[in-house]
Amino acid sequence: MQPWWSGFRPELLGLLDEPFESFLQGANGFAKTHGLTSARGSPLQFVAQDALSAQDLAMGYEAFIAQAGAVPTRDLRHDRLNALVWLSASQSKRRLNALHEDALLGSSLDAQTCDTSRTKQLTTAKGASTRGGRGALRDALTLLDENLMVIACRAQGPELKALLEGHDWQALFWQFRAHWQNQWQPFVFGHALLEKLDAPFKAITAHCLLLYVHKPVASWQDLDDMLCAQLGPDLRSSQLLALPVMGLAGWCPENTRRDFYFDPKVFRPRRPLAAEVEAPGGLGQGPG
Repeated sequence: MQPWWSGFRPELLGLLDEPFESFLQGANGFAKTHGLTSARGSPLQFVAQDALSAQDLAMGYEAFIAQAGAVPTRDLRHDRLNALVWLSASQSKRRLNALHEDALLGSSLDAQTCDTSRTKQLTTAKGASTRGGRGALRDALTLLDENLMVIACRAQGPELKALLEGHDWQALFWQFRAHWQNQWQPFVFGHALLEKLDAPFKAITAHCLLLYVHKPVASWQDLDDMLCAQLGPDLRSSQLLALPVMGLAGWCPENTRRDFYFDPKVFRPRRPLAAEVEAPGGLGQGPG
């Protein structure tokens, strides 16, 4: 099994290649058996997007999930992987959806309340958001939902953060190579990132959050609560750390050679901040 499937239950991975109706049946059966719910407490379910009415579709994707407790799903690999993450890290996924809904409405909402007037508010807010832009929070939520990698750190977490922030790829992937087997455990959350990994290429880059743990992590069940607790209205894309995933030990056969990491198009040096390249006399120069 490829390392990016780490943390996912084998029975859920087995559903990915089932015929679409069987996939939906299996996903919904798992959700019901494990008591998974939406942010408002409705039983979580996955519904064929083609079966939804025009009125349902007009609500918008996130608003529909929030109100109906149902995730619109197409017979596409992308959507199946999204369902896989929902089933594996449901608390974090429903927290993302709740934050999207709050941002759409522009206020904190009671997750257990659903009435006609609020349905109208959601539809109006969705339109306003589309006209006026998504905003920094929703951009960050989408980036996290699509492309997040969580790194569970048992030791030297501050050192890992410094290496990622400094783009010190030689140290990160070569000098500290053993840490990726013992101290730093990567887990893929973003379903678009998982889809890219179906056909791996060298330049795939994840956006990372670090979670500090006290023992080895075996599955998303061990991480879901911790990740959920990190997700709040102050989240911004700039807080996520870039990581070229093919540099991870065991993720690419070619990275057992040190010269693999000499490719500046993938393992890019950190761009200097404007303050670091300020010209004499106080005139700032842009990064090169």
